[in-house]
Amino acid sequence: MLELDPNDEEARLGLGFQRHGAGWMTRDQIMQKRGMEMYRGRYRTRQEIALLKRDDKRQQTEAHWHGELKRLRGWLHHRRPERVAEAQASIAAIDDPLAAPALVHWLSDEDDPWTRRLLVDVLDQLDHPVAMQTLVQLSIFDEDPDMRMLCVDYLTRNGDRPPLKPYVDALR
Repeated sequence: MLELDPNDEEARLGLGFQRHGAGWMTRDQIMQKRGMEMYRGRYRTRQEIALLKRDDKRQQTEAHWHGELKRLRGWLHHRRPERVAEAQASIAAIDDPLAAPALVHWLSDEDDPWTRRLLVDVLDQLDHPVAMQTLVQLSIFDEDPDMRMLCVDYLTRNGDRPPLKPYVDALR
């Protein structure tokens, strides 16, 4: 029908076209002209797609760290000393800020003082808000006074000032 009459409105509408200015375009063409792309079943801007992909990558990396730290945690209590040494070295070498949530999760379940110290040492090296927040919380609420002081030292070592609000709230 469109070959006979390219401007047949009923045929165009039936095929999913929409009148756009003086011509006809599909919804996809209109949205592409507006700078939108189909992603996860919705039209989104390229910037929104980039943010969603970045969040997906962050979540995948954090999930990877949860699995990796679970494996290393098991090795810390292994019967073979070389496995224990490898686990300790691997944990101490962590420098990916996205490992911080997994480390904090492990730290919340850990009772062994030596392992807790190792995890806090690693958290101190990571530039992640969760790491900073955890050090502040430990400096206020941890049962071990040595751990509290260690966290305060880490927070103030470089002349940095830790966030004061948690301390003020704790004093209240």
